Amino acid sequence: MKILVIEDDEKIAQFICVGLQREGHTVDVATTGTEGAGLLAGNRYDAAVLDIMRLAAYQILFLDRVPASAAVNEAVEQTKMIANSHAAK
Repeated sequence: MKILVIEDDEKIAQFICVGLQREGHTVDVATTGTEGAGLLAGNRYDAAVLDIMRLAAYQILFLDRVPASAAVNEAVEQTKMIANSHAAK
């Protein structure tokens, strides 16, 4: 699988990236939502790993651009609700 990781903490991003690569995945890493959106615009990904604490900021740049099935869209909407509830705290 080709996976996009968006994580602003470089040590955490590296940890995730190494683990995914050891499992045989191809991984691109972005440290900002803007960088992630740029990678998404130029590449096709099978999955993404997003920093849940920054998800509210990423959803405008990232989640709304991902074409997906109805089941995935429902999961994205639930994730947005969780992210928004965490952002409000």
